[in-house]
Amino acid sequence: MFEGADVKPVKNGDVYDVEFTQKMTLQGGEYLLSMSCTGFENGQHVVYHRLYDVANITVISNKNTVGVYDMESEVSVRLNADADAAR
Repeated sequence: MFEGADVKPVKNGDVYDVEFTQKMTLQGGEYLLSMSCTGFENGQHVVYHRLYDVANITVISNKNTVGVYDMESEVSVRLNADADAAR
């Protein structure tokens, strides 16, 4: 729904194959992947099927940073000459 891949109501016995790609810029470490199929019925969030720990992902990284997700930040620091001249 959020990604615009809304599945219309299905009939009992229908089978759908779902494929997705996602950029996962994770820091080095071990991760477990869980997945679910959810929807809304009568304005209520409903979980149709959920699988926990379906895959173990090992990320190898040469970065030594803090956190789980690498936001690929770039930081620059520069002297503001105008502020320095106003002193």
